Amino acid sequence: MGSVTVYTDGACIDQGTKNARAGYGVFWGDGNKNNCKGRVTGPQDSNRAELRAAHQAIKTVSF
Repeated sequence: MGSVTVYTDGACIDQGTKNARAGYGVFWGDGNKNNCKGRVTGPQDSNRAELRAAHQAIKTVSF
């Protein structure tokens, strides 16, 4: 089995307030059709955003 590199990130603005908004991104490489970004649903915080990014990357991997 080979290896693959993917970059993930999650962030939240105004964390801990009623105005908090969290999002995530997944980057497989320039022009890759699996690159994606999105908003976090449910409670808004950076931990959920980071986990959402990792979850999305794992869902995309083909074994």
